[in-house]
Amino acid sequence: MSNKIGLSLPKQEAANKSSFDISARHLEKWINDLPGANIGETSKQLYTLLKQTNQVTYPYQKRIAFLELLRAPIAHVTHSMKKHFISINLPLPDKNQKIANITKKLYFYMATGYKIALEDALSKKSFFDKPPFALLIQRSMSYMGKIFLPRTSLTHNFLTSTGVSYTNCFRFLKKSAFFIQELLISNVFTAKKHR
Repeated sequence: MSNKIGLSLPKQEAANKSSFDISARHLEKWINDLPGANIGETSKQLYTLLKQTNQVTYPYQKRIAFLELLRAPIAHVTHSMKKHFISINLPLPDKNQKIANITKKLYFYMATGYKIALEDALSKKSFFDKPPFALLIQRSMSYMGKIFLPRTSLTHNFLTSTGVSYTNCFRFLKKSAFFIQELLISNVFTAKKHR
């Protein structure tokens, strides 16, 4: 995949028979089979799925649909896990720290999925193809922002443990802002030409 705006993305391989089927029908069945009452196991399965699918090339339209379907289970799991590290005295016990890190990794992998779709959409853009750039940017920025929960020390621990720096996070937000500006300007000129 070409890197149009220079986002930091994982290395990807072509999908094969062992790759996860991200079709809506298959994913809905997979989501329904999640052990909803067991938040720990559900978060583990979501984490594994996101990590694997971010390393496989899929058409951006399918990736977007896949990520949109995952938003509800991700929201449910992360909301349930927050009680283990929000409003708890620091330093957190090891178990609570692990839960905080998993929550942030889920947000990080969701943001990464949307960034992959954004880069892919940019590289495949044609006159007839109108990718939902605003949605992709909003979703990726929203999930990146959720990594910066009120606990700065938790965020610092997470970023250093995953090799992501504050600089990279803010660089992504800055690039997204410039991209939105360019997109708006190009749409204004395109609209004027067609009048």
